Amino acid sequence: MPVVLTLLTPEDLDAPLVNRGDLKALKVRQLERITAEAWRQDGVLTMLDLEWLLGVNGALLRELLGLYQEHFGVLLPTAGTVLDMGRTLTHKTIVVEMALQGLSTQQIARRIYHTPEAVDHYLRAFDRVLMLRYYRVPRKAMCRVTGYSLQLVEEHLALADKHFPTQEALAGYLANRGAELEVVG
Repeated sequence: MPVVLTLLTPEDLDAPLVNRGDLKALKVRQLERITAEAWRQDGVLTMLDLEWLLGVNGALLRELLGLYQEHFGVLLPTAGTVLDMGRTLTHKTIVVEMALQGLSTQQIARRIYHTPEAVDHYLRAFDRVLMLRYYRVPRKAMCRVTGYSLQLVEEHLALADKHFPTQEALAGYLANRGAELEVVG
């Protein structure tokens, strides 16, 4: 199904383009607008789509997306971020980090253009890996038990190392998430 995008607005046409900063500001406005327009029409744009539409190279596009996320704390809905493909930070990591900072499922979903169900799915996967870590299950066994790839398990374990350096900290987090931990003797 076709998607209708607004590449230039009257405000864009009136904006001065005196230096590189002005050009970046224009491209960020366009990037925000067209990704949101595509998303509202049940579409997502790939990095190649965005490069072509905005007339910029991949390096500048990645820089603009990163600057936008850093400044606003929001991921724009591109194929790379919505579908977790490409070289962007994965949503799994972003969701977990945001949740650990105290954001609710609804807040996270709005910020990353995902459904609350998708956010909860990411958090449940993280919790599963943490439960297995708590019981000191080896990594390859974690993969076998959960069906997750070694890469995903290691991504979650790296977050666990960062946020829960001790067994007590890990137990406290799991208890707050409703886990009933048993002492294994």
